Amino acid sequence: MVGLQTLNKKGAISLQLDPISTAFVERAVLRDAKVLEIGAGYGLACLEALKQGAENYTANELDERHLKILARRVKELNEEYLSRICLISGSFPTEIRMNGKSFDAILIARVLHLRKYTLHSMKHYVY
Repeated sequence: MVGLQTLNKKGAISLQLDPISTAFVERAVLRDAKVLEIGAGYGLACLEALKQGAENYTANELDERHLKILARRVKELNEEYLSRICLISGSFPTEIRMNGKSFDAILIARVLHLRKYTLHSMKHYVY
């Protein structure tokens, strides 16, 4: 899969949804679903989920510049969608805290090489 270089040069951002991201979007649009995407990049999955009706989407990205691009893209798509997203910059789970928030689905795609995630470190976010 061909990608676009990230601004921080730590990886590439996919230009199309893969099967895992597609399944995540399908989950994100279910009624009352709360979802988290770690490594949201420029917002490919987020934008698709919002177009399909996602209402509670948290996007985390290591590089704040990527989140600014994502916010601009959401606003260009539909300014009302901005109320449906929460953008969080920082390394998950060490630099950011979710304050007891839990999620119905979490997408972590193409970022595991940047951090050592363990099931133990994420157990407070998934039921």
